Amino acid sequence: MEISKETYTENMVIFKWVRFSIIMLVLIICGCMYGCPQYNVYSESKSGEAEYQKAVHNRKIVIEEAEAKNQAAISEAEAKIKMANAENEAMIIKAQGQRTADSIIAIGVANANEIIGNSLKGNNEYLHYLWIDQLKQGSQKVYIPTEANLPILEAKSN
Repeated sequence: MEISKETYTENMVIFKWVRFSIIMLVLIICGCMYGCPQYNVYSESKSGEAEYQKAVHNRKIVIEEAEAKNQAAISEAEAKIKMANAENEAMIIKAQGQRTADSIIAIGVANANEIIGNSLKGNNEYLHYLWIDQLKQGSQKVYIPTEANLPILEAKSN
């Protein structure tokens, strides 16, 4: 059986394409055999870098949270100190006001006593009236001065 030239040429073209396809397939397989381990190494390297970056980021987050808690504690302590100082100042101001009020009251009482004392000087009739008034109100004991300015402590009434 003889093959025609035309069929032979067609077969040769097909053979070239099949040979080209087989070579390409072999090259692809060889490339995969070489590339897969390389890709695995690359992939593991990138995976390790990603985990490292994640660990660094998580560490930064923990550090910043700790710094924020520390700053909050410092701010809270400063606020408590300011409140204590304000309370102390308020207590001091209140004490100074009370002292001033007590001084004013003492001055007023002293002035009133002076006025009363001045009004009673040489006014024996008024003092005698007050003594009689006390007797009317039912006073049980009366102290009478004697010559030696010693009072008689008890006297029985009949």
